[in-house]
Formats: sequence, C-alpha cells, structure tokens
Amino acid sequence: MAEIRVKETGTIKLFESDNTSSVTIASPASLGADRTITLPDASVTLASGTMNDATNLSGNIPVSNLNSGTSASSSTFWRGDGTWVAPTVTLSNVLIDDETTTTASSITVTGMDTTYKLYMVDIIDVNFSNDADMYMRYIASGGEKSTSDYKYAGSGHDSNGDTAVWNSNAHDQIRISGQTHRADAYTSNSWRLFISEAGNTSSWKRTFWMGGGERTSAYTFNYQGSGNYRGDQDAITGLKFFPHLGTFDNIRVKLYGVT
Repeated sequence: MAEIRVKETGTIKLFESDNTSSVTIASPASLGADRTITLPDASVTLASGTMNDATNLSGNIPVSNLNSGTSASSSTFWRGDGTWVAPTVTLSNVLIDDETTTTASSITVTGMDTTYKLYMVDIIDVNFSNDADMYMRYIASGGEKSTSDYKYAGSGHDSNGDTAVWNSNAHDQIRISGQTHRADAYTSNSWRLFISEAGNTSSWKRTFWMGGGERTSAYTFNYQGSGNYRGDQDAITGLKFFPHLGTFDNIRVKLYGVT
C-alpha cells in the first residue's frame, strides 16, 4: 500500500479513481499544535482517533442529530435512553383548586377515585363567621356519609400554654379542630390532610391531618389528629368541610393526587 506524506499545507484527494478502499491518515509522534483534517462529504468518516473537544465540539449539537429531533420541543428533554420525553410530576397533581370568598355553610371537593392510593388536601385561609371548629364528612357514590360511624382523635396546644383534646368513637362527622376560633383570626387557619385508600372498597378510609391558626389575635394554635369511617366501605369520591357553628366567610381547598 502506498504512503503519501505532506509536509506543507495542501490537498490529498482520496479515492480519485478507486473508491472501494479505506485510507488511514496518520500523524507524527508529536505535533507542535492542533492540525485540521477536512473530510469532503458525509460518506467519509473517522474510524478512530480523537478530536480536540474544546475546539471542534463547541457550541450546541443540532437537535436533528439527536434521534432526528423526533418529539423535541420546548416542553421535552433529552433522556439517557436516547429519546425526547416530557418531564413528569413525581410528587402530586393538583386535581381541584376551589375557593369561596363569600358566606358559605360548607365547601365540597370531588374527583377522588382509585387513580391514587393517597390524596392530599390543603385547606387555606379559613375565616369563620362565628367562633367555630372545623368538621369533615366523606362523600361516596351514594351521597354524603352522615351516620354515626366516624371515629377520630385530635389534640393541640397554643402559644399561651393551653392544650385541647377531642375524640369520639361514634360520631356523624370527623372533628378536625378542637379549639374554638375567634372571628378576628382572618386568613390564619390552615390545615393539611392526607386521605388513604379513598377508592378501595375493601379497606377503611383513613384521614390524617395537621394544621394551625389563631385562637385569638394574641395566640396561635396548632392541631394534629386522625379519623376514619367505620360504616360501609364504599369508595370515597369527595370530601365536605363545614364549621360546627355559623358559616365560612373565606376558605380555599386544594385537592392533590399523590404519586
């Protein structure tokens, strides 16, 4: 096989008459600086060797060079398995975001089923028209669960050192808080609840909660507790929240499906 050496800048024409053989381009043992090899067209490739990344691989790789750009868009990213995919929410999906800023005796959120094993509910910016506690009932396909089959236990304390405990083994609703709220506690009462097995017809539905608010304009109060419904095991489709006295002047409820 013939060997051609070029000592000055010039052009070597590969495959001038015979385009069936490969050509190996070798360099001296050491170079004083980087040298450039220009390939004439896409049918000629480098089979081995290295390139200077900082010089020759700078800038952006064209999207069309990554899986031909299939599914590439402003809402997708290049994944390690060689595909363009949309990012997914791994914590939770907002299913309902409902708020009332007018007088209401209750607020109900629906949309629960077997899609998620765990649901999360945020109850935000609650203001009562009277000194009141928060209560909750489950909603099923047959309607509101109002029989005396609820069981719950909760407790809390305030910044003044006072404590409260509330519980029941046979009630027609779950009591979320056990300390009365003063009407001047505007936008300060909030809860987070977790409901497990909502859509499961062979398991009891359980609710766990924590929250806090203003007992008066001077004190803050926190809450925690759990409860369930021990009647039939119908799938739960929603939740109803209401004060034991008066109405809501403001309340916002957000329902999440936890993935």
